Amino acid sequence: MGWTGGYVLVALLLAPYLRRFGQYTIPDFLAARYGGNQARLVGVLATILASFVYVVAQIYGVGLITSRFVGLQFEIGVFVGLAGILVCSFLGGMRAVTWTQVAQYAILIVAYLVPVTILSYQVTGIPLAQLTYGRVLQQVQVLEERIFDEPAEVEARRLFRERADAYHDRILTLPESLEEERRDLAARINTLKNDNAQMREVVALERQRRELPRNSEDARSYWETQMHQA
Repeated sequence: MGWTGGYVLVALLLAPYLRRFGQYTIPDFLAARYGGNQARLVGVLATILASFVYVVAQIYGVGLITSRFVGLQFEIGVFVGLAGILVCSFLGGMRAVTWTQVAQYAILIVAYLVPVTILSYQVTGIPLAQLTYGRVLQQVQVLEERIFDEPAEVEARRLFRERADAYHDRILTLPESLEEERRDLAARINTLKNDNAQMREVVALERQRRELPRNSEDARSYWETQMHQA
């Protein structure tokens, strides 16, 4: 059902009762309904737990967007984005937060529905994708079977196999391969700095160097995972 569907159900099934009780949050509703602060505490903990993954994803997205368009480091982009959110919240209060959420969900719904509607009309001639989902899924299965032996697909499988073999070779030559990876990244960073390349490229390589495994055991585990995914 997803987050959006869950919010719709909450708005339809719980919001009227919250308004009738004169409360604004689910923990307040639970405290008024069952009495005491224990029910309120359970509601607060459940809300924090349910929102944690969603908030982390949003913060990560803020960092990516800020670092991509402004050219800052990812970590600095996270703080800049959060600072903007805090300023908006402090200046506008709950009203600003509420209307921001309304605008956000309006944009998300349009962004989800418009491409799906356009693609459905282009492929099937019917703008409602829900009505043609089963038929299109059968066509996709036929296309997958047909393109399996096409040259482009064979080339893609070869590239993935070469990538897996490269990870396998790195694992066999540990710890020398890890040190070589560090030296290669350091040389590329120095080359970019000497050529006055864009700071975004330098920051990306420095982040890649920081994310390298710290020792041979971590490198073996990480490269084995990458090899199986390739």
